[in-house]
Formats: sequence, C-alpha cells, structure tokens
Amino acid sequence: MKIVLLFFLCCTFHAAFSRSLEECPGGAASGTKQDDLVIKANLFETIKVRFPESGDYDNNITCILAIDESNSHSNPVITQGGLGYSFVEITVGPWLLEQLKYRFEIYTG
Repeated sequence: MKIVLLFFLCCTFHAAFSRSLEECPGGAASGTKQDDLVIKANLFETIKVRFPESGDYDNNITCILAIDESNSHSNPVITQGGLGYSFVEITVGPWLLEQLKYRFEIYTG
C-alpha cells in the first residue's frame, strides 16, 4: 500500500510541474488555425521556433498554445511578437536532463 501511495504522489508531483503556454483571450482558441506543429528536442537542446517560419501572417495572432507533451519542468517563453502581432517567436529551454516535446498551435483572426 505504501509503495502505491508513494508512486501516486510522485506522479502527481511531477504532473503538477508540467508547463504549457496558453495565450488565448477568453480561454478558448479562436480564429483560423495557421499552424499545428509538434517539435521534439534531445537532452540539453532548446526549442526555438518562429511562426510563420518567415515573413508575417496576413492577420494578427488571436491565440497561442504551446502544449507540453513530455510533462517537463520547462517554461515556454514568447521572445518576440505574440498576441496582436503578425508573428511570434517562442523559446523553450530544458530543465536539467529533460527531453522536450511540445505541440504549438497558432490561430489568427
């Protein structure tokens, strides 16, 4: 019984630190989905991504989702652009010995 409880507490504690980024006014994705991309990074690798890859979207960004699919301790950070802009750059650095896997969804209005 103690082992099961310890396992449950460890899993709950780890999941509590999982970090995702949700920049959506009103709490829901709105607009037209422009990008839906999953990026994996190996140990010690940082994810640096720009949407769109070059240039700008025709409309401004209405929602940004960076979903942590690896339950890491890392925090996605918008380094340029973002909501209300026609582009966004996001960086996610690993925390200690973590492999990262993030799903990025970008919506425009």
